[in-house]
Amino acid sequence: MLGGGNDYGLNMNDTRDFTFRGNVVTSNGPPFVLELSQRNSQNVVLDSNTFNVTSTGTGEYGAHWTITGNTFLLHPHLLSGGAALAIGGNDVLFSNNHVTGSSTVTTPLMMDVLALDSMVPYMGQIRIVNNTFDCDLTRANCLQIVSTDAIVSNNQFHLTGSGQVILVEGPLPQSVQVTNNVMSVQNGLGIVFNTIGADNSVISCNTVTGSGPTGIYVASPARPASGKDIVAGDTVSGFGTPIFVDTTMHPLTAIDYSTASCPGH
Repeated sequence: MLGGGNDYGLNMNDTRDFTFRGNVVTSNGPPFVLELSQRNSQNVVLDSNTFNVTSTGTGEYGAHWTITGNTFLLHPHLLSGGAALAIGGNDVLFSNNHVTGSSTVTTPLMMDVLALDSMVPYMGQIRIVNNTFDCDLTRANCLQIVSTDAIVSNNQFHLTGSGQVILVEGPLPQSVQVTNNVMSVQNGLGIVFNTIGADNSVISCNTVTGSGPTGIYVASPARPASGKDIVAGDTVSGFGTPIFVDTTMHPLTAIDYSTASCPGH
């Protein structure tokens, strides 16, 4: 535990073949910023820890990270920008974690990549699977996906307040898979794709319930997109518009409302 007026933060930079397991990182004063493995860190395991911090994350060209079984108690209301949790790198498994946070600012609770656009091509193979997210936000999102080929699958999302559960929006064309997630939305949107260029993403077999305007929203580009997104097997209920895709702007997108091919059907 850090505190007593002398806590500024905790940095773990340039770590190789490193395991951080079973720890509780907190403060007896205000929450602080925790910098996890950065700067070319590789082969890092973060397992079964509890982080009670303002924000935390990885990044800067690191690779081969496993982040599993952790509890992240985040306080994004203390941030002026960025994200409360970021896991950017190459070959990252983020699984079986519990992420929770409450904020009245627009800061995302979690991003896969928090970096300059010039760094995004070096990030990829990020898998976010089997996690639980409890988000109480205002005009923000629980999870923003920036990398080109992320997989977001079999997670549980609970959004109260207003905002978006998942926002897919990055500087490069994206081929992102958002599949088999279950989410409840008190007042906002479920899944939002606001991508550019010839993207080829999959939104399938998600269960989205809520009371907001749209359950699944695929934003329209300035000109018709040349990519072929797939929107299939999603169960959406309670929204003003369950699924919105302008097929004149996404002429190759395949939409299938049948759930026959989804797990459990």
